[in-house]
Amino acid sequence: MLRAWAIWAVGVSCAAAGLAAERIAVPSAGEQSEAEKAVRGVFGEDLAAAKAPAQKAAVAAQMLEAARKEDRGNLKFVLLRDARRLAVAAGDAKTALEVITATVSAFESDDGLGVDEQIAKGNALWKEAANETRRDAALAKRLDAADWYLRAQPNAKGLSLTLVEKRLKELNAALGTSGGTASTGDILRIWWPALLSPALPASTYLAAVNHSGMDAPSCLACLDLVAGAFRPLSLTAAS
Repeated sequence: MLRAWAIWAVGVSCAAAGLAAERIAVPSAGEQSEAEKAVRGVFGEDLAAAKAPAQKAAVAAQMLEAARKEDRGNLKFVLLRDARRLAVAAGDAKTALEVITATVSAFESDDGLGVDEQIAKGNALWKEAANETRRDAALAKRLDAADWYLRAQPNAKGLSLTLVEKRLKELNAALGTSGGTASTGDILRIWWPALLSPALPASTYLAAVNHSGMDAPSCLACLDLVAGAFRPLSLTAAS
């Protein structure tokens, strides 16, 4: 677990600090509007069909992957923006945090605030999340807090940097994404409704396995144990 956290922390530090010099300005409202048309041309049908959490999580992951391959700033920004909304709506903490990290790495902060002010905003959102009774609302606030902490990280020093790193570690654990994998609770909540489908394609099982970060037998055994009535699946046939 400690090794997984160390790898995650190094990755975030490189993304937020090492790429800071290469970040570009957030596109204007007009540029975003034009990009939205192009994004809808590719993902419009998928977005319209994404009703269940599993579907939203899948489209969010696809948009994140497309953003990573996109060099045009306005398209990258809109892809990441929409992927974040979908991931939060799906309760997919893993993808949402990856999207936020990618956004902070690629785009300059336009908030005009100093490091201490950015950290203060992150702390305020973190406290608000603790008082939320709805899980989705708490998730959204914690992810907003992560946004502010990651913005502050490249310029934070001394105790401020220690605080940011501490908060990100706490956030990583709270979201169930230690080492970049989702918690068992997240897997069951996001994927279980789809797994009950009588006409479920094998690809959905494989998506659940990939999302969890577990090996296939462990993931399926976990689902089987909790549900007590898991539909048998041949992993050989699924692959």
